Amino acid sequence: MRKEIQHKIVSLLAAESTFVVKALFFGLPIKVLDYPYCAVVWTSSPGPNIDQTTKLRAIHRIDYVIQVVHRSRKEDEAEEKVEDLIEIAHGVLFGNPTLDGLVYDSYPVEVQPIEPTVQDDYAIAGAILKVACFAEVTK
Repeated sequence: MRKEIQHKIVSLLAAESTFVVKALFFGLPIKVLDYPYCAVVWTSSPGPNIDQTTKLRAIHRIDYVIQVVHRSRKEDEAEEKVEDLIEIAHGVLFGNPTLDGLVYDSYPVEVQPIEPTVQDDYAIAGAILKVACFAEVTK
């Protein structure tokens, strides 16, 4: 279930024509060669993540982080690109709360910047979008 949800998020982002990245990863990348990139990572949920409503039905909360990182030698370009991509990802996921019927519900819960830095004449900026997904499990 978790893997399928993660793949669905990746495929929805890949299908969006305005979400232009050089690489889109399922999980954290080992080596990044091209920027901007996006990684979709399963992450922890606050508090209990299973609501056992009956013996035969439960709702699982499964959170994912969509991480976008860009680097550029041009002033402000990395930050602006990251902000644009995070807004696009937010719109894609907010506009499809059932992830094409795969989950009961989902919604973005948090957007945070990754501390920008400078490395070898490149400005590196990033942000994360945390999405809570709710999947119904029945026996």
